[in-house]
Formats: sequence, C-alpha cells, structure tokens
Amino acid sequence: MPWSFLDLAWLESGRVQFRKTLFSIADLMFECRDVIASKAMEENIQLIVESPEEIPLLEADRDKIKQVVLNLLSNAVKYSRPNGSVILGAEVVDNEIAIYIQDTGVGIPNESLPHIFEKCYRVREHEMCASGSGLGLSICKQIIYGHGGRIEVKSKLGEGTILMVFLPRSRKPQPGEKEKECKKPRIKIMI
Repeated sequence: MPWSFLDLAWLESGRVQFRKTLFSIADLMFECRDVIASKAMEENIQLIVESPEEIPLLEADRDKIKQVVLNLLSNAVKYSRPNGSVILGAEVVDNEIAIYIQDTGVGIPNESLPHIFEKCYRVREHEMCASGSGLGLSICKQIIYGHGGRIEVKSKLGEGTILMVFLPRSRKPQPGEKEKECKKPRIKIMI
C-alpha cells in the first residue's frame, strides 16, 4: 500500500484514533505472508513464519499493525537478494510482544542506520535497486509509537537486516492464560 504525506501528517498530529481489539498476531503474520508470497516467489525468496503457540493475543489496531508488518515484509523482500530468505516471527519478551522481520538482503550502511526512520530518507546505495517515497518506515514508526511501542533496526552491510517491533502486552487477562515467567529474547539475529 503506498503511503502519502497526508498519512504521515495525520499520524504526527496525534489525532489518529486507533481501534484496538484483541487478535492473534500469528494469524496476522500468516495473512501478511500470503499477501507478499507472490512477490517473494518472483524473486525466489523463501518466506518463513516463526510463531510459538504460546504468544498471547495482541491488543492493538489490527489494520494498522497489519500495515506495518506488510510494509516491513515488503521492504525485506524488495531489498533481499534472489535465492535469499525472509523470516517473520514473534515472541514474548518481558512485558512486550516482539515482532521481527529478518532478511538476507543487501544490508544498510552504518552511517544510514540512525536516519532510516526519518521522513523521506532513502539509503543512497539502494536508490538504484528499488523505488519508493521514503515514507514507509517513518509511518511505521509513528504507528508503533502511537501504540506505546518501539521499533529498532540492526543491519550488516552485505549480510542482511532485522527490524524489530516491540508492542506492550495486553493488560486484560486472556482465557486460559497462566502467569508466565519473563524470558530473555530468543530472537535469532544472524547478522
């Protein structure tokens, strides 16, 4: 979905009303994989979804979180090399649900990392291999911050990138949920 300056301005104004519901992040991840699957197949990129069964329901605006995941997944496929892979996963990390997208793509230079969430920023080295407005990551950041979460990136040039979205766990008790011991992240960062 193409983003516009209007979308970003609306989010930055703080006037966006998120329609929060409880939903399965695993179901959402498989939906997003299915949307991006044909593009990944064209590039011969393997899409892998990792979602442990014990992930609790997420309380958030499902449509907005889906937009974020689709944007990040689309970018991962766009900047991956043919015959590579993209992993979409989720896990519980302390009081947050972490969603991560990891690719075996071209990576991002260190000097560009602090700027990738800025409005209209494009990594100079990638401008020839993919088009775009430079708004997507900025809008993703605004949506995640609007949910009380955060988004982080780690990358190694020539090896790939991992984007991690952290969203607060629901405060509402969920059916059949037991109090779980806090775990350290299991996110497999290969870069």
